[in-house]
Amino acid sequence: MPIRVDINIKSYEEMVQNQLRERMEAAMDHAAAKCKKRLSRSNASGASPSKAGESPKKVTGQLIRSIKSGVEVKKGVVHGYLSADTPYALRLEFGFVGTDSAGRHVKQAPRPYLRPTLSEEGKQIAYILIGKKI
Repeated sequence: MPIRVDINIKSYEEMVQNQLRERMEAAMDHAAAKCKKRLSRSNASGASPSKAGESPKKVTGQLIRSIKSGVEVKKGVVHGYLSADTPYALRLEFGFVGTDSAGRHVKQAPRPYLRPTLSEEGKQIAYILIGKKI
């Protein structure tokens, strides 16, 4: 007597996609926390700024508060992101040479914080994505 087994592939795909989305959220939350920690070196007076190539030091905390992580699912692909939305976030990450919106001539070396965080945390992010404990 044959036994019939049916698998609803669509349900399985949804289950896997949901699991990947949850893991990506956890991975990006982990990266955001590490990025905020990287930016927490204090320089409240502004008298001891970061050096070129170093991550910025904390003055007001606005950059730290602007760090966001998130996940989007588009066309079956799970995308994770880490971002900062202060007006000067890109200038710090990549540097800036030119005239700014205030008319000042600026030559600012990069003080990256997002890319180094993702690079340094890559192994832990991968572990989270595959469901391993870190």
